[in-house]
Amino acid sequence: MGVQSNNFPTQALVDKFECTDGKRIDESPLYNPANPSQNRDKRLRWTLYMLDDTMEVRMSKTTSLPYQNPNQRFIFNIHTDQIFRWNWNTQKFDVVAGNPDFATSSNGVWQFGATSAVGGVGYVWRKYNDTDQYLWELKTGYVLMRYAEILLMYAEAQIEFGKIDASVVDAINAVRKRAGQPNITLGSQAKMRQAVRRERTVEFAI
Repeated sequence: MGVQSNNFPTQALVDKFECTDGKRIDESPLYNPANPSQNRDKRLRWTLYMLDDTMEVRMSKTTSLPYQNPNQRFIFNIHTDQIFRWNWNTQKFDVVAGNPDFATSSNGVWQFGATSAVGGVGYVWRKYNDTDQYLWELKTGYVLMRYAEILLMYAEAQIEFGKIDASVVDAINAVRKRAGQPNITLGSQAKMRQAVRRERTVEFAI
């Protein structure tokens, strides 16, 4: 839709987000491959857009109806040569031909497609996007340190030193609580190492 990137979320990242029952997607009965965003850790949707999500960006500093007001809203689609673009006059989505994210071997539009068949696997970053700011002049600062980082560094250090106690579990669960994920329980060093590394991945992705 007029934006571009060369850095996309990977499938391996998406698969690390647990289901809402706290289990991995290969363990949880809640996981539905046909609707992979359903019943997942809230941080998945806080981090990235998935196919069929409604996306909104500020592509202009001025209003340019019917499609920019000044934001542009559309449904993320890479599977057909159609753009589902919000019409601010009619208050519904128009179906427009010529989707830059629909790539075939003949058109190869990776250079300006967001995440087409040649540009990515169908995910776009949501984190740090601010629809109230003009896209090409974003002034959103990256967070260099968060309390969650301190908690997980403490947990990771204690795990690696073999000093695994309730304080380690409490630190990890304090981070999980913000996303509404169930608590983990105390386990072996290998289990706790896996838990803290997974937590760091989904909490700080991008």
